[in-house]
Amino acid sequence: MCLLITPFIDREYEMKWVLEWFKKGFYPIMVVYGPEGCGKTRLLLESINRVRESSEYFVLYINALEERDPSRAFYGSDSVLDIILNITKGLSGVGAEVARALSYWFKKLVTRIGVRGKHVVIVVDDVVKAIGLDYIDVYCKKLLDLMEELYSYNPESVTVVVTTSEGLSRERLLKHRWATEYLLWNLGREEARALLESLGAPSEKLDEIILYTGGNPRAIIELWRLSWDIRVWTRKYIEIARTILSKLGDNEISYIEEIISDPDKMSSIPSSLYRLLLEYNIVIELPIRDLRIAGKPEQDRELGIGEYYAFQLPVYMHVFKELLATN
Repeated sequence: MCLLITPFIDREYEMKWVLEWFKKGFYPIMVVYGPEGCGKTRLLLESINRVRESSEYFVLYINALEERDPSRAFYGSDSVLDIILNITKGLSGVGAEVARALSYWFKKLVTRIGVRGKHVVIVVDDVVKAIGLDYIDVYCKKLLDLMEELYSYNPESVTVVVTTSEGLSRERLLKHRWATEYLLWNLGREEARALLESLGAPSEKLDEIILYTGGNPRAIIELWRLSWDIRVWTRKYIEIARTILSKLGDNEISYIEEIISDPDKMSSIPSSLYRLLLEYNIVIELPIRDLRIAGKPEQDRELGIGEYYAFQLPVYMHVFKELLATN
């Protein structure tokens, strides 16, 4: 699995946190959430890469969305990969199937390798999209049961991580004590500038690109592939925004105008509208408690970040403004 698609910019502090969790263990299940494309997968893969060759670790990463290629569905310790690739040979929907029945497959691994005295790390990436929103809370309970069962094999520690960008999944998970959430945000302005410069972005466009992408690494890569053409890049976001507006009445549209000027006004919009924006991954709720990786993002109205709520990408503010101005 190739990690070095783009430079790994300014995540060393976050990686220090993750590596500490991997070594000490974590209870209950850890849910890392944040905007789509903010770097959750990359952070975890880079962290895994630091420990996967150590004999002290038993590491398995599962890409729950990979359906065909087992070599892209799994990453981790070589000994673990050899067995998981062998026992899942011919399995259809490989990533999602292993994610769904993780307890079954993991027991097969443990009985063949053993985890006594090892730091056990399991990462299930993009799990909500793979198994469905309706099952995420039950799924985390099953992972917690697996974690508790693993301790009967006498590991040194156990850490189980799942990732999601689905805002609606947090509502379900917060009802229980089966998981603890941690936020990972987009790159800051200076860090985003460093990534843009490393990719050869035109210097005269740097500020504009940051104002549209909010420092989101995936968005920046998308723009790089489009030769930094912001108008072409925004087309898909315009269509998403147009779809949302088509579902709204006049009163609800007025709320869109309000949250563009102040994201924290999302606390007072109708619940049906808020859930629609969550469903489309337009907005995200920021943690009130000190549960974040490397700090809660600073408030920044230009980037659509309030104290309690934020736009996942500021481009949505721009396209909503554009569409509302032409209607």
